[in-house]
Amino acid sequence: MKRLVMTLALAAAAAMAPVLAQAGKLSLRNESPVAITHVYVSPIDVDRFGPDLLQGAQIAPGASFTFRDLANGLYDMKLVDATGAECMLKDVDYFQYSIWTITQNCGAFGGAVS
Repeated sequence: MKRLVMTLALAAAAAMAPVLAQAGKLSLRNESPVAITHVYVSPIDVDRFGPDLLQGAQIAPGASFTFRDLANGLYDMKLVDATGAECMLKDVDYFQYSIWTITQNCGAFGGAVS
């Protein structure tokens, strides 16, 4: 019976592996002087953004926020800060980067997967 349970557990893990491999993780680090209040993403071939991923949360200056279980791929991202200013990031790559640091004047750079 133990062998059957272990076999079923391994089979379930193997079946889930492709699904888990398709999930991405992106962290935004806010190094600007203003809180980020809204984050919207859109696949690069879609002309409209989805819902606010922060869902009422904010990313304070010096803080980070991690979005988990996002599908890997290229996205456009719109950030809105506490003053209402918008920042557009094009072709955010969930395959290559997991940490994006947002700087003053909408500057952004990606960091290697950690």
